[in-house]
Amino acid sequence: MSIDWRVLITTGSASAAIFAAAVFALKRTFETVLASAAKRIEEDAKIATAEAIRRQAAVFDQQLLVLKTCAAAVYRARNAARDLRDLAAKGAQTVPDAERLQSHHAALRELLYQEVAVLPENIFSMLHTQGHNLAKLEEAIRESELTVSESGPISSNRDIERTYLDIDRTYERLIAAVHDHLGIHSKDS
Repeated sequence: MSIDWRVLITTGSASAAIFAAAVFALKRTFETVLASAAKRIEEDAKIATAEAIRRQAAVFDQQLLVLKTCAAAVYRARNAARDLRDLAAKGAQTVPDAERLQSHHAALRELLYQEVAVLPENIFSMLHTQGHNLAKLEEAIRESELTVSESGPISSNRDIERTYLDIDRTYERLIAAVHDHLGIHSKDS
């Protein structure tokens, strides 16, 4: 029995061709699956990035609203504190606008309670400090009113002046921090 080399070569070549075609088809299928998976991963990453940006923008918008409200409350409280300081310095016997300071202080305190989760930590800390400063000023005014005799004016006491200066400095630092957080830079910067 002799070996028919032609049949052997033809059969071997046909088998190799079929095997090569199968490997090529598998390779193409694998590449297609990988490309599809990579595209899906890329699309998921784009969706996740877009969602993160959307959420960040929503938080920023919420912070902007809260920061504007807080800045307004602190501005009003600072102005009321300045007016009270000026009345005490002029020798007023009573301080008729003390309720105005107390209402601004209460509004600031309520904002802090409601918006603690949204406020950046450094700004919350300054607002909290400002609340303490306002409470100290209210106490200094009450003490000054208690020490007034029937005929004597409120003395321009150092506690009132010093506390007002703390309020004013904290206000300036707070506004600078809010501007920095919002990306607003003055021409001097």
